[in-house]
Amino acid sequence: MSLQKDLDLGKELYTNKEKSEEEGVDIGVSPEYLEVEVYADDVPLKINSVQLVNEYVGNNSGMGGYLVHVDRPAVWTDKPYIVFRVVATNKEYGEKGENIYFYSIPEVMR
Repeated sequence: MSLQKDLDLGKELYTNKEKSEEEGVDIGVSPEYLEVEVYADDVPLKINSVQLVNEYVGNNSGMGGYLVHVDRPAVWTDKPYIVFRVVATNKEYGEKGENIYFYSIPEVMR
C-alpha cells in the first residue's frame, strides 16, 4: 500500500463525486515500482521470486499484495528464534516500509 498514493487519491475522492463512487481504487504499489529486500538476522537472503496477488479489502474492492519466496538462511543461530526483516521500497513515490517477524525455531530443528 502506498500512503502517498492514498493521500493523493484521497483528495480527489473527497472532492470528486464520480471518482468517489468508483469501485476498485487501487492504492497498491505496481510491480515495476517495487523493490524488496529480505534479511535473516541482518544477513541478506536471495530472493527467488516476487509474485503479485490480489487482496480483497472490503466492499468488493481489492489491491495488490506480494508473495516473496526467498532461500533459507545459510547459517542457523544458537538463539531460539530468527529475526526476519522485509524491506519494501516504492520507487514511484520514494516510500519505504519494513516488517519484522520473530520466527521461533522448533525444538526438533535446534
